[in-house]
Amino acid sequence: MSQSKAEILAPVGIFTASGINATGVVTASRFEGNGENLEGVGIGTTGSINSVGIITAGSFFGVGTGLTGITLIGPTNNLETTGIITAGSFFGDGSGIVNIGGSLAPLSYQPSIGATNVGVSTNIVLTFNKPIASAAATTGVGTISLREVSADGTLVESFDIFNSSRLTISGSVLTIDPTSNFSGLTTYFVVIPAGTLQDTIDTSENIDISTYSFQSQPENFKLFMMGGPNGNGLLGLNDVTDRSSPTQIPGTSWKAISSSYESYYASKSDGTLWGWGQNNHGQLGINLQETTKYSSPIQIPGTQWVEKIPDNGYAYDAIAVKSDGTLWAWGSNTTGGELGQNDRVNYSSPVQIPGTQWTTSGMNGSSGGIAQQHFTKTDGTLWTWGYELRGGLGQNDRVNYSSPTQVPGTYWAGPHGGYYNASCFKTDGTLWMWGMNTAGEMGQNEVGVSYYSSPVQLPGTTWSVGRDKISGYYHWGAIKTDGTLWMWGRDGSLGSLGINDRTPRSSPVQLPGTEWTEISCGPHYNSGARKSDGTYWVWGKNDMGQLGLNDLIYRSSPTQVPGTQWHLPFQGYNVGGGIKKET
Repeated sequence: MSQSKAEILAPVGIFTASGINATGVVTASRFEGNGENLEGVGIGTTGSINSVGIITAGSFFGVGTGLTGITLIGPTNNLETTGIITAGSFFGDGSGIVNIGGSLAPLSYQPSIGATNVGVSTNIVLTFNKPIASAAATTGVGTISLREVSADGTLVESFDIFNSSRLTISGSVLTIDPTSNFSGLTTYFVVIPAGTLQDTIDTSENIDISTYSFQSQPENFKLFMMGGPNGNGLLGLNDVTDRSSPTQIPGTSWKAISSSYESYYASKSDGTLWGWGQNNHGQLGINLQETTKYSSPIQIPGTQWVEKIPDNGYAYDAIAVKSDGTLWAWGSNTTGGELGQNDRVNYSSPVQIPGTQWTTSGMNGSSGGIAQQHFTKTDGTLWTWGYELRGGLGQNDRVNYSSPTQVPGTYWAGPHGGYYNASCFKTDGTLWMWGMNTAGEMGQNEVGVSYYSSPVQLPGTTWSVGRDKISGYYHWGAIKTDGTLWMWGRDGSLGSLGINDRTPRSSPVQLPGTEWTEISCGPHYNSGARKSDGTYWVWGKNDMGQLGLNDLIYRSSPTQVPGTQWHLPFQGYNVGGGIKKET
């Protein structure tokens, strides 16, 4: 053996060559051929190789049929493997690739999980770990839901994964655009059942998503008042000046407003309840019965008051519900036991009415006339009590009741009291009335019958069920599910029905326009209603500026109050107002 031959075959740690048979460690920038004699390969790039070793490279070419147990692999045109594949991109149909990246699940949430102070107009965006598509065709699951309070709480809106215009899928991003803004200071849950979505190559479906929640920011609800006479501080503006234009009461987070005779009540989103005006019968609930008037809001004891406080009519008492389903009353109780205590003693602080499970949804009830109460329970039963006159309690008799007494029937929702008359929806969309009918208030197309002491149905079955969907006293207004507004009853020669004349109607007559959402009829022939675009419209008596139009001119057809973003209309006794939602 020559010296040069011995040098070539001597053992070396690293050898570089274009072609060689070796059992050592071979490192090269490229290998060519089928590599059939290579064993235990550590690293390299090849066009075709059979090996059971570990192969790491920037790319592999060919069918790769001899590759097994792959830990890390790059792009390929055709590859069948059950190992883990990681690469910047894959080429080909990927038909043999399964379970890439594990289950289909969100990588990020916007708003983030548990976020607070979320804007009320925010879209919901989920970014998944893979490109997504609907899986409804194969799984039969296809509805995403937005709910309040919990994953099985009140349904806000549902989105069909197939055809909802409020859903957008782009790559791995799902965007949910709710139809309406979020309510203020409310917890929302986004629920996406397992199998609703799949990745785009149909290898995995989404996991169940039911714990994703966030809380919306408090909304900036402002309370405005107008009208008079304000000598008793009825406007809550800390003075005795009348107003013919909407003027703001200090503070925000106001949610609802109601009135009794010259006393007013408003709730806030924090569960507190406030009152102002007259307190001569203890109707402000502050443990005093006095001649002192309050010209700015003062807090009524207690918390957890339901924000949708009942309309308290034209009396000297008040009534409200707490979130635990208890019902409380205070003020005058001498006319007919209207506080439901089975006695006739005034109470200047809230006292609980017997029973629980009173409706808290806002479709709970109201006072009516003078000293009459009408409330529902969660089981759909309707209860009335107080001073019986002209059948106003709906009990088919002429007897006073000083404790709650059930009206026959079930499925009642959203009672409202007027002047010795009352109304109540049923959950099937029908509307029923009872009590005084001297000017056609019952909507029965007759005036010869002076009263009905049991509920009678108004024509139609598509009435919109809920608080603020009906209102009345001498005259009545109600909204249907198609957004139309209908008026009937007395007009008082003041244009209170809004139909461009001053004639009473004994059956419902439609006002022009649609998209009406709430109605408020004052006890002195003034009316107001809101449309879905946030505009506020008024008509009827205006001698004290209660219509808020900066004049004292009566209106016999709807006239717009300046401004938009109105959330709730209100018309009381010679006083008007409303709640505005401002950003």
